[in-house]
Amino acid sequence: MGRHAIDLTDQTFGRLTAKERVRCKPSPKDGARWRCVCRCGNEIVTKAGHLRSGTTRSCGCLRRDRLKAANTKHGHTRLPVVEPVRPRYRLLRESKRTHPSPGL
Repeated sequence: MGRHAIDLTDQTFGRLTAKERVRCKPSPKDGARWRCVCRCGNEIVTKAGHLRSGTTRSCGCLRRDRLKAANTKHGHTRLPVVEPVRPRYRLLRESKRTHPSPGL
């Protein structure tokens, strides 16, 4: 008994919309592959199983958008949140003040 391919045409999975099935070299381990159009306009080819399981939800723009949102301070600026860097020699001087030497 063979497995029947499920028609995913025009179904949406996250930001991807399946457009057409792509014919590839048949392999027993590989599933059907679909050409999908992302909401941002990019096209990708991915496995039907990855679409249905939620493994693939975008062309990569979802990750990029999440990183951009995580690195933006309160949404008021596009500059990333950066902590001020204190020079190492200054840290050493401060640690000597708070921890006096035992003195011999």
